[in-house]
Amino acid sequence: MKKNNKKKLYDFYSDINFNPSFRNLNSKKKFSIYKQNRLDILGTKLGLTSLDFKNKSILEFGPNMGENSICFADWGGYLSLVEPNIKNHKQIKAYFGQFNLMSQLKHLSGESLENFDSNEQFDFISAEGFVGSINPPEIWLTKINSLLKDGGRLLITYFERHGIFFERFLNLLAKIISNNKTFSKLNHQDYINLLVHEKWVKTLNLDRM
Repeated sequence: MKKNNKKKLYDFYSDINFNPSFRNLNSKKKFSIYKQNRLDILGTKLGLTSLDFKNKSILEFGPNMGENSICFADWGGYLSLVEPNIKNHKQIKAYFGQFNLMSQLKHLSGESLENFDSNEQFDFISAEGFVGSINPPEIWLTKINSLLKDGGRLLITYFERHGIFFERFLNLLAKIISNNKTFSKLNHQDYINLLVHEKWVKTLNLDRM
């Protein structure tokens, strides 16, 4: 694939020597707390458990410093990491070494998503927080599609102003309604479930799972 010389999001952070999400997991206790918080999110939003990653080949684009990566590794996954900000590689390796997970780190690439190539296909691909900066979307969609096994799973987070507004609006509305005495029979979570049922449950056919 022809390389694009246009500045990328990771170039910006690298140029100013700033990391937006470094958690500094410098103890087993901090790692344990972070790992449980991560699992709670994956369980609540996607219905995943730690067993869903055991012995799976996992490709993670943009792992940053590697906090989510070591969670996948600790749950038994085998990681191939694609992090174009080379400055982060030292900390990634330090995390895997610190928590005795080096055997789970199979590959660490400095390529961007657009320029990464592999003959391998993966059980699970993660690309969180940055794919919205890659245009046109067909670039990352085509790349990920070629790397994901049939029946594999893809995890992305896509920041978009209107989507974020409505997600926050629904959560706020649920809190307002649940604090109203007229509707006291349902708790906050019940209202959230009610408000998003059409969007998430029916759309994804989760009623049949």
